[in-house]
Amino acid sequence: MQAISKTPTKDPSIEAIQNSRVSHIENIYNRNLRPVDSGTTQVEVETSVHDISLKRENTHHSLDSYNFDSESDYDSSFNTDATTEYESICQSLRIVPCSIVLKSLSTSSICLNNYGLTSTGILALTFALKNNISVSKLDLSGNEIGATGLRHLSILLEESISITDLNISRNFIGSEGVRYLEDIFKKNRYLKIVDISSNNFNDEDGLILIESLEDSSITHLNLSQNKLGEKSGIAIGKWLADNGNLVELNLSWNHFRKKGAVSIGKGIWDNNYLKQINLAWNGFGSEGAEMLGKALAHNVILEELDLRSNRIGPAAFASLAVCFKDNNSLKKLIIGKNNITTDSLEAVLKLFSTLNPFYLELLDVSDVTLKPSIHESIQALKEIHPNFNCLHGFLNFSKKKAYNPSEAAIMYIQEYCQTNNVSLMDLFAKLDTDGSMSVSYDEFKEGLKQSGIPITPAQIDALIAYLDRDGDGEIDFSELVIGEEQVRKSMENN
Repeated sequence: MQAISKTPTKDPSIEAIQNSRVSHIENIYNRNLRPVDSGTTQVEVETSVHDISLKRENTHHSLDSYNFDSESDYDSSFNTDATTEYESICQSLRIVPCSIVLKSLSTSSICLNNYGLTSTGILALTFALKNNISVSKLDLSGNEIGATGLRHLSILLEESISITDLNISRNFIGSEGVRYLEDIFKKNRYLKIVDISSNNFNDEDGLILIESLEDSSITHLNLSQNKLGEKSGIAIGKWLADNGNLVELNLSWNHFRKKGAVSIGKGIWDNNYLKQINLAWNGFGSEGAEMLGKALAHNVILEELDLRSNRIGPAAFASLAVCFKDNNSLKKLIIGKNNITTDSLEAVLKLFSTLNPFYLELLDVSDVTLKPSIHESIQALKEIHPNFNCLHGFLNFSKKKAYNPSEAAIMYIQEYCQTNNVSLMDLFAKLDTDGSMSVSYDEFKEGLKQSGIPITPAQIDALIAYLDRDGDGEIDFSELVIGEEQVRKSMENN
């Protein structure tokens, strides 16, 4: 007789405690941070164990109009001292106060990256900063605050006049939280530096974000590591054409191709302020590269362009390089990890030797295998233009180096850490959810997948076999460090 499987049921006592805690947190939010005004539409609150969502229809209020009264069954008598207020709200939320917050409330910068705050910790922080005018930099990256945490934070950021540098990258905000970012960008005119990378925004989210940025004062924006595509690319192109504030833009690791890529190129053509743009790890291809070439021939402001891994072939590379006949502003062109041949690079270097004046200072064609003859061409050009440098990849003097899947995987990890300005320790901590300094094979695979590192299943399997030296079925942090160090030394020796 076949056994009948039973679906495990949740312990009623645990479920009751979870429901009580969720209701308690929502109650504190509604009474202490939710805007209240006779002209405001009633806020609809939907509470459950797993999800709390709040629909606000009117939040055009200053912080003076927020209800910070705290009469309840819980002790919530907060005084005017920010430290005491923070400790009190933490006590009411039943969480441990963060020592970094306590030390930083009187400074200009609060850095809580990868601190595990979640949405509840953000609620306490928001309350502590409600009257603060000293903090100008707020780094909350890697805290998994989600849409609920951003809802709490938006009450502060919509009206803040002191915070100019905001980093909320790697927080799983997603489509549900885009509406709160929209409110922040439309109402805040003081933000200058914003990092919202790696938040699972899709192409439709991108349209909302770009529309909300039309009148912003942001000068540095990071939208990398998302899923923005053709629609977002077209919107970004139009936005760039009219933008008069943006100086640095990071759009790497998205899905800009064809029409989206061409539109971004057209936007660069008309932009007179942007100095640095990162378009690496997209799919610009021949169409996008040719449009960028035309744009750079016209643009006299852009100083740095990153086009790594964009499916750019020899002909498109040569077409792009023609822009230097007219361009006198671009100082740094990064275009490695593309299908650039030795012949096409030699032709470009020959073109550069005929230009006078010539303003490009660095051409980076790293991770491209070239013939030894290219070294002579580079040296010949440096004699003509002493300020020019060319970073290139492997020179195939004899045998072609055998492909090593584990080495390739580690190189992708190194590239990810460098692009996202995170250490190997930060990456491993993201995979190691229980803090044991080791992860199982499945956790390692899933963590790398969630991070968006473009490693194939075969490369991951090879990497696991390479790293797990003691064969215990887990990857230790020390094993990852040793493996990365060995690959780095191998690359230096080669």
